Amino acid sequence: MAIYYKLDENELQVIYGTAEKWKNNCLLDDKSLIWEGESIWTNENMNRFRTVFIENPDESGDSFDDKLKKQLRNESEDVYKLVIELMFIYYLFPSKKAFSSNTKMRKLKTIASWKGIEIDTSLPVFHAFKSGVGMPGIFYNTSKYFEVSFLFFLAEYLRYSRERNEK
Repeated sequence: MAIYYKLDENELQVIYGTAEKWKNNCLLDDKSLIWEGESIWTNENMNRFRTVFIENPDESGDSFDDKLKKQLRNESEDVYKLVIELMFIYYLFPSKKAFSSNTKMRKLKTIASWKGIEIDTSLPVFHAFKSGVGMPGIFYNTSKYFEVSFLFFLAEYLRYSRERNEK
């Protein structure tokens, strides 16, 4: 069961501001949250992620990270960046009691290292990792495939709705 932690207004604003930036940059404009000016949340990158991750789940007994590494091995740098940003959103909610900011950053850097991608950890968006909104519960961490898939489906649906409304 998830547990909510009461945060002061400044801590909440950092987290909600980052979520708002994700919405505006990524879901509404196909841009990046972390790599300024790059188009990361494109249909092409989303389709590639859908193909290698959602439609081809790794059902081995390996860890989530090992499975993800295998699934991404032949993908472009942009697909890796999409995954890093998707995982950034995954780690945005949990409090520091669930995942420390160092753990969150280490996880993102690990994915980036598979493709030799640099992450500027001094960016303001990473300040959102310092607190977190709540304790998500055991399932959140033990069933990462389903949680990340849900986030992807949400992003895909919101982008699809936006595109449909623009026509």
